[in-house]
Amino acid sequence: MAISFEGSAASEEAACQARCKQLERWLGLATELGFVDFLSPEDGFRRCVGSQSKWVRGGRPGIYFWLAADGEAYVGQSINPQSRLREHWRYHGDLVQACFRPCPRQELDQLEVALVEAAGKHFALRNIKLAISTARDVPFDEVVSEDERAAFLRGEPLADEAWRSLGHL
Repeated sequence: MAISFEGSAASEEAACQARCKQLERWLGLATELGFVDFLSPEDGFRRCVGSQSKWVRGGRPGIYFWLAADGEAYVGQSINPQSRLREHWRYHGDLVQACFRPCPRQELDQLEVALVEAAGKHFALRNIKLAISTARDVPFDEVVSEDERAAFLRGEPLADEAWRSLGHL
């Protein structure tokens, strides 16, 4: 009995094409949202993709946006984004690409909220706190009530800490 790998190669090709389309969609959205530096976890977020020039804004405040291998994304803010992206890489391990948009420190919160909202319309987000609506269900929603979720999104502490069992997201 002969074993055929034709189907396997075809499905791998289709999966590769789907990942490429997803990355293209992410790059298009990131550009549309004003992100200017594109980075790879492969070199520890040290150099800009394409130009290979040193990432000079890695220690300045701003918003970062990354894409994971499973197609989920995350938007966050940091006053030291290079360090923060490395933390995400160590924890998640499946970052494919990241980008950065400089922002004055006093405007970080407002811009982050707007960009989380915009990205959530196009990608399933791993953000929990700011992702009021996202392209996917969040496990957090399964362990807290609507009232607790609303309180959490307003920045109030939760009475029941069962949600902590979800791990660091």
